Amino acid sequence: MNLVLLFASSGKNYKDLEHSRDDTLKNVHGSICALEAILRRYPNASFATASSLLSFTVQSISTTIKLSTTALDAENIDSFLHQECRSVHYDERIEWMKVFELVSKLVMMLREQALIIDQLQKEQSGIIPIDNVETVRFVLS
Repeated sequence: MNLVLLFASSGKNYKDLEHSRDDTLKNVHGSICALEAILRRYPNASFATASSLLSFTVQSISTTIKLSTTALDAENIDSFLHQECRSVHYDERIEWMKVFELVSKLVMMLREQALIIDQLQKEQSGIIPIDNVETVRFVLS
């Protein structure tokens, strides 16, 4: 299951802001599609568990790296929450530590997502019983 999307937009020597904006929209759209694919795969799992899922995008824009997350909005059923976690400039050598922090954060978050997907699989298969009114299928119908 693909929860991480990578995009490169506008290099250091060539800046195409329109292309970068389009890629940012693709990031948001792609991350929502990744979440929707998981929801279709686990319709009988708990919506509460599914609401804990995150999809991630990493985008390189000119001299900046951006890590973003997208999640279901549990309070607004047909909505998603998109958040930028970090932005780092290549040229600031002292800031490279932030790049490693970003990667470390992503690894920790992906480990948590693996546990959530495991939970979804158990709920979907019936190993962990879920009331019908709590399922993804019921909540999103």
